[in-house]
Amino acid sequence: MMCQNNSVPFEQVIQSLMQLLEGQGYCVAVLARNRRISDEMRGFLRENKSDFYTEDTGRAFVEFCKTHDVSSETKNNAALFTQRLNAILRGEKLPICLMPEENYVLPDGLKILLDYYHADCMVRGLKEITARINIQQNRRFLYHLSCNGCTEAGQINSKVVGTAILAMGSGCYIPRIKTFLRFLFEHGHTDKDFSYIVPGYRIPQPVPSVYSEDELSKIEEAVLSGNPLGRRDYAIVLLASRLGLRSGDIATLTFDSIDYDANLICIIQQKTGTGLELPLLPEIREAIAAYASEERPISDSPYIFLTPRAPYRHISAKAIGKRIAKALERTDIDIGGRKHGAHSLRASLASSMVNEGIPYEAVRKTLGHSDLNSTKCYARLDLEQLRPYTLSPPEASGFFLEFLMGRRCVE
Repeated sequence: MMCQNNSVPFEQVIQSLMQLLEGQGYCVAVLARNRRISDEMRGFLRENKSDFYTEDTGRAFVEFCKTHDVSSETKNNAALFTQRLNAILRGEKLPICLMPEENYVLPDGLKILLDYYHADCMVRGLKEITARINIQQNRRFLYHLSCNGCTEAGQINSKVVGTAILAMGSGCYIPRIKTFLRFLFEHGHTDKDFSYIVPGYRIPQPVPSVYSEDELSKIEEAVLSGNPLGRRDYAIVLLASRLGLRSGDIATLTFDSIDYDANLICIIQQKTGTGLELPLLPEIREAIAAYASEERPISDSPYIFLTPRAPYRHISAKAIGKRIAKALERTDIDIGGRKHGAHSLRASLASSMVNEGIPYEAVRKTLGHSDLNSTKCYARLDLEQLRPYTLSPPEASGFFLEFLMGRRCVE
């Protein structure tokens, strides 16, 4: 039993944490990550028969994560997570994960530009956390300008801007730097708009990995065949392939999420924090019932899918991916360069729906996307609807024709 001196109910401190993170404008991905880690800690507390959080509890949880099979996400972020909980206990500001300013000391002539820009961010109504990230990334940019002899706005030129961009390496900084350079010009700090020489940057969107209906059937059969955890894994695969649920949402699915009377599955998505309702298909209902009655360990855990050995906890999202990958290994499917985790089953459902002519909006709602553009990437796999727009190759002539006929060769 853990010591409960100077303790606070865990649910209370978690509620405070989420409210603070939302209030400070953290993105949905950060909020979802903290919810997932709180689920891990909730299970840790349950195993230790405690409902309270203390700083000692936080230290014990961090040590637990170092030595036990928890998700890599939890292992890597447990320390920051507990630091934030401790800050709430002490009434302090939440720690953030930003590069320390002392690593990028600036000349006064450049430092004042950040002060002007921060004030502009506030006038434009940006969240404080967004403004701080803008300042942090542009501080690094200005630091690289100073390393090339630039100490004030009047010395900024195309050469030092290009050199600084190359020195920063990662392209993810570029959009914020372009905005900053545009601000400097529009407010008279520079005589030219150097944002135009900064290359555009777009996060690459790879073509999703998908499997055919026949391949999905083979995966489902392989999950059940010779697998001591077959009923659990079969229900998990159906949730991913028939409903497109993300592995994180499957891992934390609870019995309370299922409305048997209305035949609905109702969840709050971990990635987006938004609600999602999906039909409880007959085959999924039967699969969950079979697992719960014949294979699931006896436990009062609210989560449906548990680890097979005590102490019983909900299965992790990472483990779901591994189970699906193992099922694929037991088939004769040629994976090629395709991914083979839970997301590939979700992508397969989306691709199938698009190929069948189902409107993008309906696909978006099924997948729980907040942005329609996230769904449209599956149009690249809609071969039949793309076929009418193919272009015929130009007729070969000249040297190329001679080459194709074997009469000429490239020297």
